[in-house]
Amino acid sequence: MLAPFLYLAATLSNLPLIIASIGIVMGAFGQVTVNDAMVGKYTSEEWRSRAYSVRYFIGFTAAGASVGLVAWLYEQGGFVTMLQAFGALCLLVIVAAIILPQEIKVPAAQAKLISRRVFGSVSPPAILAMISELFSATMIVAG
Repeated sequence: MLAPFLYLAATLSNLPLIIASIGIVMGAFGQVTVNDAMVGKYTSEEWRSRAYSVRYFIGFTAAGASVGLVAWLYEQGGFVTMLQAFGALCLLVIVAAIILPQEIKVPAAQAKLISRRVFGSVSPPAILAMISELFSATMIVAG
């Protein structure tokens, strides 16, 4: 949802830019709740608090680091370059979501055993949620 608004906002001004900015803000803040839901759904109960702590650590670290990124992108080409770069990052997250393996329905006992062996009780969708948190933290700081 964010990528089209970001690319659009890079070329707009006045009222159309405000409307596109509303879409950007809705997408960035809406993504945070989706990320929380994904971590909660795809992480086993005994690992959930650890997964949330890693997710928030990554998010807050990215928010701090993104201030420098925003400043550098603005120096390179202004808001157009900055918004287009964030749109490209958003597309990378979409591609990552597309290449994730499909969810396979298995009995709970077997799923618990598989997830511990393969992912340490954190599934690929939860990992994607943590990665996309990097992008949403950057967008919130840029906005």
